[in-house]
Amino acid sequence: MSFNIRRIVELVWLGLAAVCAVEFYLSFRQIGLNGDTWVFLVALAISLVMYFIRRRGRLAHNNQGNKDGEIK
Repeated sequence: MSFNIRRIVELVWLGLAAVCAVEFYLSFRQIGLNGDTWVFLVALAISLVMYFIRRRGRLAHNNQGNKDGEIK
């Protein structure tokens, strides 16, 4: 089993997105759209974008290694 830091970073971004989604939902239900709700919504969007960027980079890195003849 290899230590893959790229995958761990992806999971951290995905976890942040999950927390922000829950906090956004709770904040929106209680007080509607205010400053805190917008912060959670923006943080959710940023964390999802970062997850997909990191994932695409990891997959490209893995494919690059396979093209060079490495055994993963």
